[in-house]
Amino acid sequence: MTLASAEKIAIVAIGRNEGERLKSCLSAAFAGCETVVYVDSGSQDASASFARSAGCHVVELDPARPFSAARARNEGFACAMEHAPDAALIQFVDGDCDLAEGWLRQARAVLADRSDVGMVRGQLREINPEASVYNRLCDLEWRQTPGEIGACGGIFMVRTEIFKALGAEPRLKVVFNPYHKPLRPEDLPDSDMAVATLWNTAYILLQYHRTKAKLYLVQDYETQFYPGSIDSALADLTYDFGFLGLFNTPGLRDAITDDHAMNGYAFQPGIDHDVFYPQADPGTRYSGSMPDLRRMFFYGRPEVPRNGFSLGMQGLSMIQKSYSDSEVFVAGHPKAYTQSGLRGQFLPYMDYRATGEMYRSCGSLISFMFTPHPSYIPLQAMCCGSIPIARRDRYTAWALKDGHNCLLVDPLPHQILEAYTRLRSDAELRRHLYENAIHTFDGITWPDQLQRAYRWFTEGAAIE
Repeated sequence: MTLASAEKIAIVAIGRNEGERLKSCLSAAFAGCETVVYVDSGSQDASASFARSAGCHVVELDPARPFSAARARNEGFACAMEHAPDAALIQFVDGDCDLAEGWLRQARAVLADRSDVGMVRGQLREINPEASVYNRLCDLEWRQTPGEIGACGGIFMVRTEIFKALGAEPRLKVVFNPYHKPLRPEDLPDSDMAVATLWNTAYILLQYHRTKAKLYLVQDYETQFYPGSIDSALADLTYDFGFLGLFNTPGLRDAITDDHAMNGYAFQPGIDHDVFYPQADPGTRYSGSMPDLRRMFFYGRPEVPRNGFSLGMQGLSMIQKSYSDSEVFVAGHPKAYTQSGLRGQFLPYMDYRATGEMYRSCGSLISFMFTPHPSYIPLQAMCCGSIPIARRDRYTAWALKDGHNCLLVDPLPHQILEAYTRLRSDAELRRHLYENAIHTFDGITWPDQLQRAYRWFTEGAAIE
């Protein structure tokens, strides 16, 4: 496919409260194109009115849905196709940017000459690089070597048929470091969004500026991984870097935001209900037989302080002294238990799908976390009918509800024994806990939670 030099171009500009910058942007756009669409994301400065007076087709996004650059471009494209259905090329531009004189002509020529190219972008530059140190740094950060690229930001020219083929939903391009070499900010391409997943990667994200949104996937309160150390202090600093957070559980979000000026979205861990389900025939979930209370599963990692290994071991020893018929099952660290004197089976790491059957065979599970995250294991075990005995913590109360679906204790071995004794001696309590536990996460699946997170990423976070 080739393009004649006179192929029609439509321009889509997006913005919010850009003021004089928008006027300059639209003036430059109309200098090279007849069809210009302006998409406004809730401006309070009369941007939409000015764009209409300048001759633009204006789309004002409905505030009932989160604003985002991706949504603005998609709705702008649809408007451009309505008013210029014969446009072979679409130029996207941000409302605070000007298209350089001659750019549209040059970009169109490249697409005419290269049938294998679907999109072109130019070199972004600051209009006034000397206005401030920040302007100067941005100007330097945006410079790239000309040539083929695998990703770009939101200012580009694209063939209409290519954009249509991609569909209206925004796509995510993931760039990852395979650890062949240390990751540096300059190794990363321009992006609409960049995500840190551990506290040390947050420092890389802090130095990376060629992105429109910075997010922090907070998997746990990592400050508490390294008590009384420089690592703890460095991890704690990252929660004040100003990134939006994607928090792994509502309680973790509350714990972080109680101590730091950080906000964001919290998801619930999803449950694979094909693996984690109670011992019951299909359609008889309420009347299913409960697991054997003599069997206990213990989640304790001796090399990880936050899992309370020594506490669990002492509690289990007290239980087995009081209940000679009790057995403990442990997976993952058999050598740590063989000299413990505990009765039971000490297994190597288990296949993920085998854990569901293990939980269905154990009436109780002992699991401790000394961070605001409850761990996925007690949540999965509850779905199988195994009653967790876990540490009392207000930040895990969204899932672990004492006397409702589990029994919570202070970090004292005798309280572990007391909780287990309650399960063994109070059949009514045990049935109550079981019925609530197996239904706590009904309808909560990873596809649902990932879709919610995806919507937040694409519509609620990547806001210019």
